[in-house]
Amino acid sequence: MENIHFFLQENETDAANTNKKLTMDELKDFNFISESSTVSESSTVEELALHYKMNYSCKKINQILTYYGIQKCKMSKDEMMQVLLFFETDPANTDRVQRRLRLWRNMEELKNDTYFSKYIIM
Repeated sequence: MENIHFFLQENETDAANTNKKLTMDELKDFNFISESSTVSESSTVEELALHYKMNYSCKKINQILTYYGIQKCKMSKDEMMQVLLFFETDPANTDRVQRRLRLWRNMEELKNDTYFSKYIIM
């Protein structure tokens, strides 16, 4: 499978008029943080927090933190979500976040396959 990368470039006049924010439907459809979006906006961070709170268990958030190599000693789910959001919204970590999201999507695809589902443990 080949990765597809695309970049959208808006006109400066259009960019000033259309200040769009990610919705939950877009998060479910794409399930990634786009490089062109401003992740530092508070509403986007709140939407990501809601996405993690509603769709991820404590164990899944723990697995993500372990993947990033973040210590998670005796944290509640809310504290782990805060650490995860802080890490994933940092522009310096964009490549690692994109890689994790791609790998998680691949893993979900394998889990949904009838043949490979018996080989995927996670």
